[in-house]
Amino acid sequence: MFLLQRALFTVPFFHNLSLIDYTTFPIYFGAFAALGSLTGDAVKSFFKRQSNIKPGSSWFPWDQIDWVIGSFIVSTFFIQPTLKAFAAYLFAGLVVHLVTKVIGYFIKVNDTLI
Repeated sequence: MFLLQRALFTVPFFHNLSLIDYTTFPIYFGAFAALGSLTGDAVKSFFKRQSNIKPGSSWFPWDQIDWVIGSFIVSTFFIQPTLKAFAAYLFAGLVVHLVTKVIGYFIKVNDTLI
């Protein structure tokens, strides 16, 4: 995914939307961001189980943003993001997740909306 983002960064539309300059980051940045996403999901799952929430049950909004928080924390080792960037990142992650869940529900891929 990082390589795709790096390639799209050369397109003016995506370049203007980007929060970072992908051409200055090493390729392993993408691997660390992915590791952060998985770690965020694992930490959320731990707390979800400690809260006696059944596997597969929704835990809104944590199920939608756990990966965002994890990857953002790891990203801080490479960049010094602003609070505004973090808020935009969280909002975008939440919206993208909810939109894909709704689409999946209507095309009968998901059995729940959230």
